[in-house]
Amino acid sequence: MNRAESGAHEMWEAIIAPGTPNKEPIGYDLIFIDAYGAKNSSAHGARSITAREARTILDLCAKVRNITDMVILLAAPEQNDQFAVQAYEVGVDEYIPKPVSPLILSAKLRSWVRWTTAAFATSHS
Repeated sequence: MNRAESGAHEMWEAIIAPGTPNKEPIGYDLIFIDAYGAKNSSAHGARSITAREARTILDLCAKVRNITDMVILLAAPEQNDQFAVQAYEVGVDEYIPKPVSPLILSAKLRSWVRWTTAAFATSHS
């Protein structure tokens, strides 16, 4: 099992599996998937990912979408347009190519949390 598969499995076991099979909320506003965090980034930004790693990331996103309607944000090393399109097609709500400035990432996360909070309040009023 490679690092991407191991990380995907750990995420599934810790966060996603407890919320299955009824698409019940699992106590979060959104799901943020950071493929290859700071520990795996080079001095010049995030490293490239292999085709196998890209498939593992996309498979994880599809599994997450299959069990929840929560917003899914995916931050991954910048690939080509095809990778971004595939991410959206499997259910990602926002693809954030890395490297990304911490200021921009923070603003995007605050915006999505604001949006999900407002959507939840509207749907439960």
